[in-house]
Amino acid sequence: MPSYQNLPLYSVNVKTFVKLGLIESSNPTRRFLLGLILIVTYIGQLTNLFWTWNVDIGETGYNFHVLALMTHCFLRFMVIVRKDKKFERFFEGIEQWYTDIERNGDPQIVSTLQEITDKTQKLTRLSFYASAVAALAVFIYSFSFEGRRLLLTVQYPFFDVLQTPYFEFFFLIQVVWLLPTFLLIYLPFTNIFLTSLMFGELTLKDLCSKIRKIQSENEMTMLNEFKECIAYHNKIIKSENPLQITAGGLYPMTMENFQAILRISYSYFSLLQGVSQQ
Repeated sequence: MPSYQNLPLYSVNVKTFVKLGLIESSNPTRRFLLGLILIVTYIGQLTNLFWTWNVDIGETGYNFHVLALMTHCFLRFMVIVRKDKKFERFFEGIEQWYTDIERNGDPQIVSTLQEITDKTQKLTRLSFYASAVAALAVFIYSFSFEGRRLLLTVQYPFFDVLQTPYFEFFFLIQVVWLLPTFLLIYLPFTNIFLTSLMFGELTLKDLCSKIRKIQSENEMTMLNEFKECIAYHNKIIKSENPLQITAGGLYPMTMENFQAILRISYSYFSLLQGVSQQ
């Protein structure tokens, strides 16, 4: 087992990816099953959205929201699977870096590192607890209707998912497999991203600490220390691409783009509301 799986900075998030078979896996069967269930559910949600487009504006808005969440989950799944080796090398590099700072870093930096570790562990526990409560609420919500209702509403052209035995089959798949998979992909991905941002900020503080310590009277010693700082800086900026979140790898999710999406979504919502009132 790679040592980075026990790195306290990422807590259970990396182990979750390993258990799901997304990284450090030589058996593609689990990945295939996860991807197949996500794809089948996604197709069913798109079909349901198309068939219920003019039924109820509230239901349509809810379906859009659920479809957006599933889209995020599916994209994150694809990113991890396609770049699993990069993820593994990234975790290995962070583990070595974390150990080096812990052993040789400035006492203040080491203290900050421990604070970040404790904070990320609390964040991970809180997110999983909150998601467990939300999953339970979704499960209970599906039983609040008089008729049959799945956790995630899907429809398919050749059969009715609300009829026996299809309903029991899809309900069991969604409860036992789909909902846990959704949470175990969506949450660790977010937690790892946030943790990496905090660790990146710490490395910059560590670099500043090293630069402030260059005060030797020996010019050769100062030069060597300065070269070490340059090498450390190059290590920090080893990726030449700016750190940013992209939507499907197509465009950066900046505040401007987010505002544009909100404006377009509101325009569509107003249009749909106007059509439904007519």
